Amino acid sequence: MTRATLQKIYEVVHFRDQHVRAHGVGTGTAASIAAAYAVVKTAKGRDPVSAAFVDTALTVRKRLLSRVAITNLLLAMDDRPRGTNPFDSAQVLHSIISKGKTTPGIEWVMQGITHLHRSGTLAKSDMFSCRGIGGSKETGNRGLADLLLFKKECLGFVLGRLPFNLSFSEGSWLSLARVRLVRQSHLSPHNMDT
Repeated sequence: MTRATLQKIYEVVHFRDQHVRAHGVGTGTAASIAAAYAVVKTAKGRDPVSAAFVDTALTVRKRLLSRVAITNLLLAMDDRPRGTNPFDSAQVLHSIISKGKTTPGIEWVMQGITHLHRSGTLAKSDMFSCRGIGGSKETGNRGLADLLLFKKECLGFVLGRLPFNLSFSEGSWLSLARVRLVRQSHLSPHNMDT
């Protein structure tokens, strides 16, 4: 039985908080926490905790787990059977943070990935991998996160900046607004079971 990435992140963050309380604020760096973790007795077969993982865990805590809606989404996705959670990788979470940049951008990317995963649209592809989300040299460092952010920008243009004197019917505007509301509801705790 293995632990999910989210469990590992919570464990490292908790260990760091305890370590800082016991030894002082100056001992809270990623390198010192990884060194302190190395002397802790753990179960056989557990991967050692690197400074890079500690750094990623602290970044995930600050940028993702500080947002209730994102935390709820991550916890709901973590309840899924092993291998079916697109967020079960510290590198994927870090890539989402790097690409999303702002809190609304990060939330939008996570909503989009959740929607695509639940709908089965990209079920048989590697688009949910770190390279698929963040891009690679072969793709010009553009990936699924970039596509989702571009879609957000386009929707914002159509709903907010496009002149109203175009020949859009009222029904078309309402349909576009409904799409935006549906996307925002993906972070609702009531939608986590679908």
